[in-house]
Order: sequence, then structure tokens, then C-alpha cells
Amino acid sequence: MIWLIMSLMGCSREDFYATQSLSQSVKNVYDDCDEGRIGFLKRKSNVQTIFSDCGSNNVYNFDWSPNGTLMYFQAYTNAFILNPENKGVDQLPVDSPTDKAVWLNDQTIIIPVIDSSTNKPTLTVYQITGELTKHAIPGSKPQDLQRYTDGKILLSIVNDSGKRVPYSFGSTSGFERVLPFVNEVNNISAAPNVDLLAYADASGTHITKMTGESIVDFPDAHRGIPHPEGKYIALEVDGAPMAPVDMGDGKYKAPEVQEREEKRRQQRIDNLPDWAPQEVIPPEIHVYNVENQRRYRMTQFFGAHFQWYPTQKYFCSLYIQGIGGQFINPNVGLTDIGVALLMADNDDYPSSVELWEPNK
Repeated sequence: MIWLIMSLMGCSREDFYATQSLSQSVKNVYDDCDEGRIGFLKRKSNVQTIFSDCGSNNVYNFDWSPNGTLMYFQAYTNAFILNPENKGVDQLPVDSPTDKAVWLNDQTIIIPVIDSSTNKPTLTVYQITGELTKHAIPGSKPQDLQRYTDGKILLSIVNDSGKRVPYSFGSTSGFERVLPFVNEVNNISAAPNVDLLAYADASGTHITKMTGESIVDFPDAHRGIPHPEGKYIALEVDGAPMAPVDMGDGKYKAPEVQEREEKRRQQRIDNLPDWAPQEVIPPEIHVYNVENQRRYRMTQFFGAHFQWYPTQKYFCSLYIQGIGGQFINPNVGLTDIGVALLMADNDDYPSSVELWEPNK
């Protein structure tokens, strides 16, 4: 079903436009989109994209339904569901979403919004049949919504003292402060079925048991995402600086052609205005194997807002910004990293995985 969804969707450059970063705006000005080049990079790296490869695609805060057939996403100040049954996109009749929503089950989405009648942060529980209820939040700036335990979600909220702390929420139980050993977080993610918690604070990302017992720390990681089965933990980190111009499609070329392309790229970099960044820090994905305590760098793509795709064991989805070391128009990407991780675990490293070591 997921391949059907991807074949149905294509957003034009004018569709779903949202605020861009300076570096992305500069990239759009200086790079012409080439669907053929992006298609080659996707095939080479085994990456699928959800929206048009040359659309604006300023989609953010997406989440897959538990059965993997529907995708919630946000654009502008609106919420949508990508729906294969009507071969299009359904806009949800909810107030303006403020952060990532979560599917509680295949019929229910919980969306953080600003209530239009009270102007206060609220969780909207929306049934895809059309019913909705609203629940006032005991704090502000809700984020990190994810399925948790017993029909509840986990999220983080800024409390009255100004600290972001974890809460659970259920339609009948309401809000409850959880994980009391966590004093303050930047973000949080849990896999309670396998007793794994990842939370980031000012000192980095910490992996612990659900009771707080430390497992490993990653000072350079901005976010950790445990796999539901517990073997791997994805990490969002800063990559090496890159020039904000097209670096080529990776195809073999004669030396004289390669030299001309290198000169053109350098000329484009030299002609960037003074206010434009000369290099961009791409967001990378690393994966930590809890069992063998190895950390891998995923080389075939980069991006952020990583999540494990729910119905295929080691498929993952992310807000993808580059493939094969090249920038692409931002998109929602989907790829299988299971075989590559298995090979790396057996000391047979494919080109898509590198063993990461500190200071190297």
C-alpha cells in the first residue's frame, strides 16, 4: 500500500509552502531542480520520496499511521492526511497545529493546536470519521507526541517554572507527569515495550532504561529515537559542512567534463552574495547498536525528524534533505536500512554505512 501512496502524490512548487531556513532559501535560488538527477540518486541509494521531487514540499511534522497506510502532515498552518482511498489529500477541520501530531491508532490522531476560541494550547483528539474533542494542556508548547502505553501518548510540555518535562495523556486519564527522574529535556522519545528511553538536554542525548538507569550518553546528538524492538537507536547529529550548491549527480564522467563541472561549482560558490552562507551543516542520521555498542553513520541520505516506519521492521522515514551526499529539494523520504545494518553488524560494511568513531 505504501508504494501506491507514493505513486499517487505530487505537490507543485506552489503547494504546501511553509517558512524556509535561510540556507534552504539560498539553495533554492542558486540550484535548478533536476528530476532526472534526483531520480538517479534515489535509485542509487534505495530511497523513495512521497511528494514531487521538484515541488516546494515544505511539509513538516509528519507521522505515519500504525498500519502504515496513511500519513498525517502539516503545511502552512493546516493539518492534512495523505489518503490513498480518494487518491488525494484530506484537510482536517482542526485549529492551527503547533507541533508534530501522533496517531494513537489507525482511526485517531492527537494534534497539538492553539484553540481558536481560547487562544490556549490544546490537544485535539480527532477521529478520521470526523468527531473531535479538545483537552486543555497544563502548560505550554507541547511537542514530542508519540504512542506510549495503555492507550496513552507521551509528550513534553513546558511547565509553570519554564522547564520542559515529560507527561502522558489519555482521553480518560488526562495529563499525568511521568518519568520523574527526568528534570528537564529538549526532546524525548521512548520505546517502553523494550525498556528504552532517549532524551536530550543541554549536555546531549541520554539513553536510559525507563526507570532512569543509564545505558549510554551521546554529547553530540540532538535527538535519539529507539527502535520498537530495542536493538538500534537512531541519532540526529550535525554532519560535516557542505557547500550550498549542486555537487553533481554522482555519475561517472570523462576527466575533462568533471573538471568543467568543478569549475562551474566553484564559480557559483564564489558568486554567492556576502550575506549568503558559504557552507551548510547538514543534519545526519547515525544508528547505535545497543547489543554490540557500535555506532554507524548512514551515508546514503541526510535529514531530520527521523522515525521508524511502523509496519516494516527496519524501514525508516524522515524529512529528507539530501541523498548520496547531494542536496535535493526537501521531501518526506522512506528507505530500508535493515540489510545495511545487518551487514555492518557482521563487519561487512556496504557503501551506505560507515563505522563512526570519535574524532575521526
